[in-house]
Amino acid sequence: MAELTKQTITVEHVTLVRRMRTACLNGPNRFPAAVGIASQLGLSLRTFQRRLAQERLSYQSIVDGMRRSLATELLENTHMGIDQIAERIGFADATS
Repeated sequence: MAELTKQTITVEHVTLVRRMRTACLNGPNRFPAAVGIASQLGLSLRTFQRRLAQERLSYQSIVDGMRRSLATELLENTHMGIDQIAERIGFADATS
């Protein structure tokens, strides 16, 4: 029974994180605040945070990972400059 519960939490985690990533990348604001993503997913902010915490994740850690992955992909596969990439991933300037 405990194994089934663990698998259920893991499946929910994968689905939640995937839905969150999709909402971040497809929305008009590339990386909206956690409350905006929670609302898009039909969750209260607290429920959203609690579900992420069950998997020892946070909204910010997922966003940071997405930004890092996107920046790496853009650096490797485009001729965009650092300033353009920084803007594309939601930073005010390239030093970030």
